[in-house]
Amino acid sequence: MRWFWFLVVLGLVGTAQAADTHVVADGSYVARPPATWDGETPLALLVFFHGYSATGEAITSNPGLQRLADRHDALLVAPNGLAGANGRTSWSHQGSPMQVRDEHGFVKQVLADVAVRYPLRAKPPTFAGFSQGGSMVWDLACSEGAALGRYVAISGGFWEPMPAACVTPVGSLAHVHGTSDTVVPMAGRPIGGRWRQGDIEQGWTRFETAAGCQGAPRSNASLDGLRCRQSTDCADGDLLICLHDGGHDMDLTLLDRALGTAP
Repeated sequence: MRWFWFLVVLGLVGTAQAADTHVVADGSYVARPPATWDGETPLALLVFFHGYSATGEAITSNPGLQRLADRHDALLVAPNGLAGANGRTSWSHQGSPMQVRDEHGFVKQVLADVAVRYPLRAKPPTFAGFSQGGSMVWDLACSEGAALGRYVAISGGFWEPMPAACVTPVGSLAHVHGTSDTVVPMAGRPIGGRWRQGDIEQGWTRFETAAGCQGAPRSNASLDGLRCRQSTDCADGDLLICLHDGGHDMDLTLLDRALGTAP
């Protein structure tokens, strides 16, 4: 089953479960435990980055994400981007028009705070994000790699200038994108005359190079209708990129898969 961005529409009611906002040194985040959590059992950790002009509260109130987190017994954590001069929230990843916070340091503050407040399973967290939140995922995966966790990006990639290289080992990174996306096109696009979203395929090669992938990527057309390529003969990475014919959609197929196969 596939879920799309229309599930974010305000007013939709998902599974009832309290979500709490917590403050750290450089910002805040919203956390929502699974609906049936007993308050003691250790949870998997899913950190999801919102898109441009959105909020962590919108993420934790998304019915599709709620159901997914509940199914995998995951604590859904949604960091908040900072508001720029125009009042809209954004992220300070490489190439972003807004550069006001060390996002990697902020994410590590969030992880440390979460670990104090909630019992977590002894396994790597999963980092995911949609649109500019997907760009945050690529930024983290490239700079932090397997040392931080595993990654799923949805409809977002590098902005230019792209990183010259990514860390090794890259670890696990999955990406899903619509070929008809006009908000974050596969080929990239200029933003405001001074900035540019990067080409997705070109950016993907940064991860393949870092992971030492040598083989020809194999196709897998059976993944719930997605057209997927699994990079092969990779010394230090598990890389999967999937496409669909839609636009700027929040397709959760690969996130569901990643949470279900996480060690």
